[in-house]
Amino acid sequence: MTEQDIAKVILGESPAIRQVRRAILKLAATRISVLILGPTGAGKELVAQALHVASGRTGSFVAVNSAAISDSLCEAELFGYVRGAFTGAVRDHDGYLVEADRGTLFLDEIESMSLAMQSKLLRAVESGVFRPAGARADRRSDLRVVAAANEDPRSGALRHLFRKDLLYRLRGAVIEVPGLDARVDDIPVLVHHFARMLAAELPRAVAFSDAAMRLLQARQWPGNVRELQSAVAQVVACSGASVITAVELQQFLDSPGQVGIEEDAFDPMKANLLRALQFGGNDTVRAAVLLGVHRSTIYRQMRRFGIPLPRFNGGGGLEPMAE
Repeated sequence: MTEQDIAKVILGESPAIRQVRRAILKLAATRISVLILGPTGAGKELVAQALHVASGRTGSFVAVNSAAISDSLCEAELFGYVRGAFTGAVRDHDGYLVEADRGTLFLDEIESMSLAMQSKLLRAVESGVFRPAGARADRRSDLRVVAAANEDPRSGALRHLFRKDLLYRLRGAVIEVPGLDARVDDIPVLVHHFARMLAAELPRAVAFSDAAMRLLQARQWPGNVRELQSAVAQVVACSGASVITAVELQQFLDSPGQVGIEEDAFDPMKANLLRALQFGGNDTVRAAVLLGVHRSTIYRQMRRFGIPLPRFNGGGGLEPMAE
């Protein structure tokens, strides 16, 4: 895979993003662990996916959101378990480490993992050897570990929340993904790409006027690429025009999500979720993109509000510029 191939997925030509692509190309063929740093929504998981694809490893890319798994489930989900290991373990279960054999295990928000789980993970990161819950023998997985954090675990805020020995193992190499404020010139490329993606789902193609594009470039995006993608998806879905003007865009940015669904004065979160599901065709992956959150958040909110979970979701594969 060349830098031009990676550029088809990691979009943009700003110096910061070109540096990310060069780092991916340089590290892809090695077995070294990689720590990806960057603000929320910058595209860290996409960088990890590109690193996996460029590596040529034949196994799966397995993504784990460390913040979304409780301590009580984390060990079983990571290492697996054997039948009878605990109440409810009626059959053997392969964990994420087995799924990632000959592939890549991506640990997102690694700074959220408890110290107890960090200790148990260390051996697997060092040697690929681990023991499923209830098992009498070790297992081995030929995996590469790629981790991501919103903040460098060496910082003072996390100094006592992260094991130094695990940090040294994870920081074999570091890739820093820039926030959108460091790559403003890439915004038109990203917006055009998001609009093309949406064109496949809508009965019309939608473009942004030059003035609207300048407005997007001038705006602050604390949620970075994920927030930009969400805003583009929502304004395109809400607008009936083929060209989004600066005036229409500004109206949307001032009061997002006005799409005709009756508001719930007591729970605007539920109203936003219903909007996203409506425009996403009841697909939780698309709803997550529209709202700029992880799919696990969509599931939690659906359970909270008593919204039936869909029986099937789209997704999968390598989607450009989605974290």
